[in-house]
Amino acid sequence: MKPLFTLGQVVATPGALAALEKAEQQPGNFLSRHLIGDWGEVPPEDVNENEFSLQYGFRLLSAYRTNAGDKFSAVTEADRLSTCVLLADIGWTVPKLHPVPLATPWELHCVAICYLRA
Repeated sequence: MKPLFTLGQVVATPGALAALEKAEQQPGNFLSRHLIGDWGEVPPEDVNENEFSLQYGFRLLSAYRTNAGDKFSAVTEADRLSTCVLLADIGWTVPKLHPVPLATPWELHCVAICYLRA
């Protein structure tokens, strides 16, 4: 199948990399699914949101499970300049509908912490 979007720079948290290593799986296997719109284990409302986001240029979210049972997500930013692979259970949610641009250094700092927690 043809990719539906670009991943941009791909980054991964240490926790996600450890989970993939433990399962002896490669991130590329899951990222290729993400690229073709196989969103994995997301609920139907997130599938619908991803379809909307593809059309209108918002953030995309997929959720997968390794062979060892660890859950992780792939998040591609609205500008398609980066994709982050991170553990799915790190205690934060990805805002989906009509994201508001970050305005302050504090907001940017909070987002950076979210990405680095796992």
